[in-house]
Amino acid sequence: MKTLNQNSIIIYYNAWENDDHIDPLESIIYNVLNEFPKYKDYITNNKDMFNLFKDCMINFVEKSSLGIIKSENLKSLKSFQDIADSIQTTEEKKVAFNKLINSILIGNKRLILIIDELDRCKPAFAVKLLETIKHFYNNDNITVIVSTNNSELSYTIKKFYGEGFDGYGYLNKFYDLIINLECEDIKQYVQNALNFDNSTYFPEDFSFLILKHYNFSLRECNRFIFFYNILRDYIEFESRVDKEENYIVSSMLLPFAIALKIKSIDKYSEFMNKNGQKEIEQFLTKVIDGTEMERLIKELLQCKTEDYKQIIIKCYEKMINGERNIHVTPFLEANSMLGTRIQIDDES
Repeated sequence: MKTLNQNSIIIYYNAWENDDHIDPLESIIYNVLNEFPKYKDYITNNKDMFNLFKDCMINFVEKSSLGIIKSENLKSLKSFQDIADSIQTTEEKKVAFNKLINSILIGNKRLILIIDELDRCKPAFAVKLLETIKHFYNNDNITVIVSTNNSELSYTIKKFYGEGFDGYGYLNKFYDLIINLECEDIKQYVQNALNFDNSTYFPEDFSFLILKHYNFSLRECNRFIFFYNILRDYIEFESRVDKEENYIVSSMLLPFAIALKIKSIDKYSEFMNKNGQKEIEQFLTKVIDGTEMERLIKELLQCKTEDYKQIIIKCYEKMINGERNIHVTPFLEANSMLGTRIQIDDES
């Protein structure tokens, strides 16, 4: 049995990266050709196919360059790289696209077109792209896979057509089959992405509880991982002096700050403006109290009778006020690397 790769040509189209294009079909045609230089040469050397796409690609280049490149300057050019199309009607574009695909699919191969990030597109482009791909359905050699957050996309559709519009029902008209991809173990996902060596590692376990508490999506997890890697040396910093305080700052407060920055810029601003006590206490009470993590934190902080939550909050207040301990992770300096400038209140 032939493998999928042997029997198919797979095209990946990132809709979000292309939603500044005026016409989704012309954009897809351009992306198909851009991924297969050998087919550009084929079309250039084939008189019928060359004439079919010449006008359409001229128009595409002119639109993409916002009029800087004029179509009359392209019509005399011979190479494919200088040519764009200008097919006028939807039907002509559909015929042109199918002819292009049939010229590429040699030996009974299929085209698998993967459309990604549709839920992040501008509403008008998302709707236009959906209306475009339905024209591919009558070509038995094409399979379209839309990889998207269907709930978010339905909200996008609703914004475009109006609040009372059934966005989810609209989307179901386009799908033959819906497969839900769930990551049941976000902890394992984050473990793998962060390349943790230990199955039980405090910064990782504490970070996972934060992600779970704030109901992070996989996309948000990826952003967390990105910021975590920027601050990894700070988060995983170990000191033989003032170890207890360092655990709080590096392994608890820094991951907490990253999560707030991703999930809510308002909460992050409050956190960085000395008003994060309530947010910290709510998290510790709801997520940590009565768990094995509480026992571990108390052990790390060596607190037998003191309230561990108050120890963490007092440490937060000290760090956020800039009371720097040279043996502890520089909290404010590390946060400055997250890229968002927060104005800290300073009476001086």
